[in-house]
Amino acid sequence: MRHNRDAFARLAAMKFKDQSRLLVKATGGLSHGGADVLKPDSKGHLILAEFVRRVNAAPSTAPRPIVDDKNLPPFFDGVTMLTRAVCSGGVTLSLAGRLPTDAERSVVADKGLSGLPPLLDTLLKEDAFYDRLREGFNDIFLTVGLDGATEAEVLSYEHSPRRVAGPRSTT
Repeated sequence: MRHNRDAFARLAAMKFKDQSRLLVKATGGLSHGGADVLKPDSKGHLILAEFVRRVNAAPSTAPRPIVDDKNLPPFFDGVTMLTRAVCSGGVTLSLAGRLPTDAERSVVADKGLSGLPPLLDTLLKEDAFYDRLREGFNDIFLTVGLDGATEAEVLSYEHSPRRVAGPRSTT
C-alpha cells in the first residue's frame, strides 16, 4: 500500500500544462488506455484533487488538525458520575437482568466502588447471568431457533465434517 501511495504521490507531483498529471489523466485529458474515469467536479475527482493538493502543499500550508485540542476543556468536564445506587442498579440490571437487592444496595452505598468486586463475583455466579449471556450471544450469532437445533448443537463442532479423532485436522 505504501508503494502504491508513493506512486500516486509521484504522479500527483508531476505537471502537465500547470496541472497535476494525475488529475489530467483521471479525467481523460491524457491517454491512459481507458475511458474517462472521473468526471470533473464529481466526488471522486474532488477527493483526488484534495490528495493532489495535500501532496503538493508546502509544509507551512499543510492542513491543520481537524480538532485543535489545546482550546478544548478537559475530556470529562461536565460528565456527571453515577450515584452509588444507580451504579449498583445498572450492574445488576445489565448482568443479571434484575434490580439490586437491599443488601447489594447497602454494600455499594457503604463501601463505594470497593463494594463492586464482591457484588460482581456474586452476580457472575448466578444462573440469571448465564441467561443474559446466552441472550447476548444469541443476539450476535442468532443461534436460538436455528432449524430447531439447540444452542449446544449449533455452537458445537462435533457435527463438522472436518472433525477427526486425535489432533485437529487442518484440511
